[in-house]
Amino acid sequence: MTDALIRELLPFLNSADTNCSTGPLCRLSVGGNNQTFRFDHNGFRYFVKRYFTHPTDLRDRQGNEQRFITLLQEQNIPSIVKLIAVDSQSHVSIFEFVEGSKLSPQAITDGHIDLLAQFFNSVNSIRTKPEAQSLQIASEAFFTLAEHLQCIDKRITRLQGIKESSHLTKKAKEIVLQQIIPLWTKVKQQLSDNASRHQAAWAELTENASARCLSPSDFGFHNAILTPSGELVFVDFEYSGWDDPAKTICDLFWQVASPISLEQCRRFYGEILESFPNPASLAERVQLLL
Repeated sequence: MTDALIRELLPFLNSADTNCSTGPLCRLSVGGNNQTFRFDHNGFRYFVKRYFTHPTDLRDRQGNEQRFITLLQEQNIPSIVKLIAVDSQSHVSIFEFVEGSKLSPQAITDGHIDLLAQFFNSVNSIRTKPEAQSLQIASEAFFTLAEHLQCIDKRITRLQGIKESSHLTKKAKEIVLQQIIPLWTKVKQQLSDNASRHQAAWAELTENASARCLSPSDFGFHNAILTPSGELVFVDFEYSGWDDPAKTICDLFWQVASPISLEQCRRFYGEILESFPNPASLAERVQLLL
């Protein structure tokens, strides 16, 4: 059935016939890395994702998402979108279509935070299983302070390369040179000077595998659908894998697409803390990364 579904889909996808009012394929995404569509076929509705690929980006987004979802489905982890078919040659995957809506930041309640934490804890309840060990390191996962500093240095270097081709880019370059770089130089020096004090907090990530987490990565309400029944269904696991739970917590707080308050972040943090062997070290890393 899955191969047949791919064969039915591809002619519409390749013809770029995505008129929502006249055809079975409807383009959903505007911008972003991937192309997404709604596909109606034989009385069923599907969500279609065509993955971004580029010669300079070697990440296997499709394969990574497939492996993560497959593991969660096999381990009966609830609240995830169902993967139905994969065609690696065309970089296309088909999922169930989840009816619902995205939560606005103003609509996020403590109950929604609890559902977020429950999902994260259920995913990490299987992290010691042999099947989970083959999952890859999450995108931009770092297990030492030095790796975090190097990542930010690289981003700062890219910002320095902004071409001043307009008033806006000139202003952006000015902010980089006059505000961001001086601030980062100061913060980086402070972190480096105190690195030895925090060595044990980072050491557990390389010495104790249970200190790491299985992270959906890019985790937050922007990648969750609220169904009419009040359930949250989680989607988009392209960057998933092994990570530092401190980074997951900080990424959740700093997520621009679906920001949460500091109080909500603390609530989430408190509900996942006991899933890890050394809450004090985890708390120390969270404080450093925030």
